[in-house]
Amino acid sequence: MLRDGRLCLATAALIGPKLTAGSAEGLFEEAAFKSKREVEKLLARHHPQPPVPSVVRKLPGRKQPESPAPMITTEAEQPLDLSSSHAPATSQPPSRRPVVAPLSEAHYKLQVTISTTAHDRLRQIQDLMRHRVPNGDPAVIVEHALEVLHAELLKRKAAEVIRRRAACPNADPKGRHIPASVKRAVFRRDQGRCAFVSGDGRTCGSASGVEFHHVQPYAVGGQATAGNIELRCRAHNGFEWTRHLDQESEALAAR
Repeated sequence: MLRDGRLCLATAALIGPKLTAGSAEGLFEEAAFKSKREVEKLLARHHPQPPVPSVVRKLPGRKQPESPAPMITTEAEQPLDLSSSHAPATSQPPSRRPVVAPLSEAHYKLQVTISTTAHDRLRQIQDLMRHRVPNGDPAVIVEHALEVLHAELLKRKAAEVIRRRAACPNADPKGRHIPASVKRAVFRRDQGRCAFVSGDGRTCGSASGVEFHHVQPYAVGGQATAGNIELRCRAHNGFEWTRHLDQESEALAAR
């Protein structure tokens, strides 16, 4: 499987410690052609781990012990544990990536380092939410904060709101402005992912930094309608605009 590309060394190393005589063949087949993140989810499903407790504690400082950075570790829906407590106390983000790892099908472990300001805000939020979260569990607070932020970002990016205003009857589809109703329809249709299709028929599918893209460019009369607007990641949005400019240049040169 390594030779023909169905597995890479990183995924094989992840699976190795979990193998038994009875599960080896099945695990390898399930892991074929999967990314490291997908294999981690697969192993969490087959070998679930119990939830870990929420921990908020100060990291020990090395050069500046008087102003150490606090650290919060938590997990969506369930508390989390803290595995590292010897990171240097600086104002810069840690060199290690934040830990986001599956514990089971339903739970993830999240471990991050936060600033003193964020720590103070967390403590105040715990006090303000005692009536809803008597034990001040950071996992519950983080999950609620993510819900609020998620709703706010969808409102800004995709015009997703609970109460919608009636569409403006005088809206000009030929203008640069994209109506909220068009943003909602396009975001739902494209499922929040880049809809760029390559020459060999593959769809990009990236959900990172998506933008609204005029299939027929606005500069040549493209309308702001759901039929002419699609989602693009920033790279493919720029690529298609550059390709349009190249086509225009070739057309002018042919004249």
